[in-house]
Amino acid sequence: MTTESIPAPDLAAFRQFCADVEYLDSHWDQVAEAYPDSYVAVYKNEIVAADETLDEVLAELDDKAVPRAFTVLQYVSSKPALWIV
Repeated sequence: MTTESIPAPDLAAFRQFCADVEYLDSHWDQVAEAYPDSYVAVYKNEIVAADETLDEVLAELDDKAVPRAFTVLQYVSSKPALWIV
C-alpha cells in the first residue's frame, strides 16, 4: 500500500503516528530512566500516560479522550534485551 491510496484524514493520523514512533525512539534513554518497567503512551509527540499496568494506561487514555488507535504504546523494560540470532 502506498500513501497515495490512504484517505487524507487517515494519512495525517498515520504521519502523526510515525512521528510519535520517532519521538519515542529519539527520547528512549530519558523515557527508560523515567518510566522503568512501565507502559508508556505517546500521542502528538508527548507522553500522555504511563503506568506499570497496561489497563491503567488504557484507562488514562480513555479519561483524557486520547484515541487508542493513534497512540504509540510501548513497554519499557529495565532489563536489557536478549537477542538470539
